[in-house]
Amino acid sequence: MSGRKIEIIFNERLKEALLARNPNWTGKIVAEETGIFEQSAGARPDIVVNTPSGIPVVVETEFDPARTVEDDAFNRIGNTIKQDGKAVEQSVALCVPENIRKASDMRQAIERASFRLCVWSADAERWPDEGWCSVDIDELTSTIELVSLSENQLREGEKILNLGIEQAAQILEDKGRSLPEMLAAISDELHQKDSKQTRGMAMSIIANALFFHTKIAGMHGVKTLNDHRNENHDLLKSEILKTWSYIYQNINYIPIFKTASLLLRPISNGTAQRILNRLAYVAEGLSNIGATTQHDLHGRLFQRLITDRKFLASFYTLPESARLLAEIAVDRIDVDWSDSDAIGELRIGDFACGTGALLNAAYAAVASRHRRTGGDDKAIHPRMMERVLVGADILPAATHLTASVLSSVQPEVPFDNTSIVTLEYGATPEDSGRYIAIGALDLIDQQRVRDLFDDRNDRVRGSEKGDMQERLEISHKSFDIVIMNPPFTRPTGHEAEKIGVPVPSFAGLNTPEEEQRKMSEKLGKITKPEMAGHGNAGLASNFLDVAHSKVKPGGIVAVVLPSAFVIGAAWKKARDLFEKYYRDITVVSISPHGGKDRAFSFDTGTAEILLIATRKNERISTKTTFVNFDRRPQSILESVVMARSIGRISTAKNEGFLTAGSYIKGSITQGGFAGIKNSSVAKTADGIHRKMLFLPRSLEEIELPTTQLSSLGERGPFVLDINGKNRGPFDIVSIGGGYPNVPRTVGT
Repeated sequence: MSGRKIEIIFNERLKEALLARNPNWTGKIVAEETGIFEQSAGARPDIVVNTPSGIPVVVETEFDPARTVEDDAFNRIGNTIKQDGKAVEQSVALCVPENIRKASDMRQAIERASFRLCVWSADAERWPDEGWCSVDIDELTSTIELVSLSENQLREGEKILNLGIEQAAQILEDKGRSLPEMLAAISDELHQKDSKQTRGMAMSIIANALFFHTKIAGMHGVKTLNDHRNENHDLLKSEILKTWSYIYQNINYIPIFKTASLLLRPISNGTAQRILNRLAYVAEGLSNIGATTQHDLHGRLFQRLITDRKFLASFYTLPESARLLAEIAVDRIDVDWSDSDAIGELRIGDFACGTGALLNAAYAAVASRHRRTGGDDKAIHPRMMERVLVGADILPAATHLTASVLSSVQPEVPFDNTSIVTLEYGATPEDSGRYIAIGALDLIDQQRVRDLFDDRNDRVRGSEKGDMQERLEISHKSFDIVIMNPPFTRPTGHEAEKIGVPVPSFAGLNTPEEEQRKMSEKLGKITKPEMAGHGNAGLASNFLDVAHSKVKPGGIVAVVLPSAFVIGAAWKKARDLFEKYYRDITVVSISPHGGKDRAFSFDTGTAEILLIATRKNERISTKTTFVNFDRRPQSILESVVMARSIGRISTAKNEGFLTAGSYIKGSITQGGFAGIKNSSVAKTADGIHRKMLFLPRSLEEIELPTTQLSSLGERGPFVLDINGKNRGPFDIVSIGGGYPNVPRTVGT
């Protein structure tokens, strides 16, 4: 058989293998066909995947040594698909092992093969920058899925969204000068004071509803936005509210449309018309992108608009970081991914969910694994929304956005109640029986749902028809994964003095000073000596206690934490807790070349780590793996690849290299291993800790005499013990000049 015929057969078999791993590509993937491109009808690309919601992706294949496959792939960039006019922005060059050419069963050989690939994009960028990425057939499928999202369109979409919301918020502000009661009603609905950020948040939620409206228009009898315009081509508030009411009462999507309706209703008709016209333009522009929900574009903007971001410390988890953490965690779940019923029994919780970036990433990781087995991810959507994904936050607008982001993954699939709740925070009505609530931290000692979730806890519903008497169950030791990026603020006097509030940890949502103190006292009573929580470590340590109380034996805790976790004295209790109760602990950090960008969150300005650990279900101990990446992942694809490299770390090797980084194993108490780029430096530090000197290239360690600093002298007092407001005996007073009439500085 000729070489060309073998290549054609291979591409057909590869198409079959890809389709088996993503049934959604039925009718959307072709191999060895002509007439695909407008520019050159006779061209025969090896494989083309073109879905309605993404950009077309071309896969060019060649058997090793594959000397021309990159040129073939690069030359496909910029071609236009004849059928729909979409341009090719991403192309994959795939190197195929030579032994497949002679395989008697080529399909089986594809299933077992290890391929090498690179990706070329429209801006002439290659990924990876150099070399090749080794993948199996599952990972090739994931690569095609992920590069079908247009980064250029996403960047343009963010610009459109930012500008549109700013303009709509300005329209609202201008009218609010003469109608302050309108702004007050909107602020009350969002549980915040009126401000530029609050108005922006309101416009963001309305824009989200309009955007989602464009996605479901034509289904369930929902009219398009243009059907709501009058003879002057203006959108009418009354007509929009009528349709939105119909949607959430009869179809689905309360998280999106009811909240937006409550915010739109107080706005005067003329002002609402101007706002709707402006935001409808934004929504229609975003709907053309087709991948906004996957990249959580709306959530990225939403976090910038939260008024109390310092006090709530709800920094936005970057989509790339969220997917990295979720992929590592979900990969540890022991479940049959082909069994939709088994998937429906999982529980994945985020008790500081913010805008839902982590839950969204976890959903994507679960859905992709189900697709790889030939499963239909639409079929699991109701169960994912109603039971599997559990989110909680103290901001009502945040939980509604979380629910809307998750529900928009499959907008045409209805569901009933979600498991997304807005938690009470601060003083509660006296008949609640609790009076003071501290949000998710109440979950540390709460086992009975009835005691925590009364009628004032807002459980977000998918439709009005859901049973609101049903209570969300958050029992101890019941979650397969707890994944969080908890707030970092500290309740200490030092932090309080710096920013001028009594208890910074509880200053969010404008809680009065007395409430702040009572909330802090309640947390103190809940926190037991053996728990991770420590005042100087901040609320993130208390959220570890929430995670520990909820994760089941064999379940996974996956959290974003300040890097102080690995060596900070205040975090010792947390490290001890993980050393005692967890195994297979992985600490992921960033150690860039001369850079300072060591965060996994947006705009934190502080170094962070990812902590992933499996709760022990038997008495075994394992080493902690410290993974140090050269940089934060730059794309979702890179996140998935980095996570895969961590999952493949050998149990037999104590150190080695990974994609864009390295790893070294040790004890959780050896936190100094985190953030070290060169593993030999970490080994030397470990040797010094053991009173041994290890030098690179040396075969033996040398005994190193050491002593403790305490044997050489005493530590001096802490700064707050000298002039601290509450505990220091002295005040620092500036010394004036001895001779007031003589200038301090004499010029020449």
